[in-house]
Amino acid sequence: MLRCPVCRLSLARQGKRYRCVRGHSFDVARSGYVNLPRSGSGRCRGDALAMVRRRRAFLETGHYRPLLEELKRRVPPSHLAQHGLRSLLDVGCGEGYFTAGLAEALAGWEVWGIDISRDAVDVAARRHPEVNFAVAAARDLPILDASVDVAVSTFGPHEPGELRRVLRPGGRLLVASPGARPAGGASENALPRRPAAWPPSGRGSPRRLDPLIISAGEANGTDGTE
Repeated sequence: MLRCPVCRLSLARQGKRYRCVRGHSFDVARSGYVNLPRSGSGRCRGDALAMVRRRRAFLETGHYRPLLEELKRRVPPSHLAQHGLRSLLDVGCGEGYFTAGLAEALAGWEVWGIDISRDAVDVAARRHPEVNFAVAAARDLPILDASVDVAVSTFGPHEPGELRRVLRPGGRLLVASPGARPAGGASENALPRRPAAWPPSGRGSPRRLDPLIISAGEANGTDGTE
């Protein structure tokens, strides 16, 4: 499923590192993730540790549990298993809340969470050792062509072209994003556009998912939205 960010060939785990046939090697961090940086992406660090911890604390209150359950509902294991589908990629996984929740419901699947923030991925890997995590950019995923059965993006940046590239024919794409804000301004029920800012200062916590848009589609040459 992984590809080398240098030569684009397949990566395989060998002990405590991932290697390609050309000898490019990437060590697995002590916490369990692998760093697969895109050339020239060093300046983009993603969310800092303080933001990651704040978001994790907020998510643990359960406010976004309904969203997780909706994502699970849209990835029905029994239906997908009939078609041999069993790999999931979470792009912009952050601290791994949604990644781990989906992995728990998809026993036996190969699940990867990818984020540009090393702090976020480190927190995710330490908390969810049963899931695979990597530091990488959404605009250049270290994933082989047509190797993913289900791709997920919740509130994070994603490149439609990259998602089309990595999805297998017939694969499923789920994108969760905030809906349009009310004309009169943001309400306390509106979902924040940047999860790192959760909870929005002075607005309380979102209590329902009305403003949420989840687009779902299959890899068939479209952008995967309905």
